[in-house]
Amino acid sequence: MAAALPYVLRDNAVKTRMKTLPQSIAAATLLVSRLERLSADSYWAHQASGVRGALLRLVERYESTSSLSDSELRHLENTLQLGYHLLSLAAKEVTASHFRKPFDNSDSVQKG
Repeated sequence: MAAALPYVLRDNAVKTRMKTLPQSIAAATLLVSRLERLSADSYWAHQASGVRGALLRLVERYESTSSLSDSELRHLENTLQLGYHLLSLAAKEVTASHFRKPFDNSDSVQKG
């Protein structure tokens, strides 16, 4: 079963953790490109599709108006955090599958 995703809204996140809006928009753009590269076979790719869409909408809103409202800033910060969390979960999934032993059927083959 998949791990529960943390949906945490932090009211002070915008003031204390967000750098500048252009830096956050650049981070969102980079994160979208990373999330797009997740394998379609990954459980996390499906989860990431909603995060990508939300980030793209916020980036488009910023590009059209050159600003975001306070609620949009909070949404951007929370969505970035969730996107990075999904990316790390997907990386753990890839790492775990990399270290699994491949199926070995040499015991079932008769040597003759």
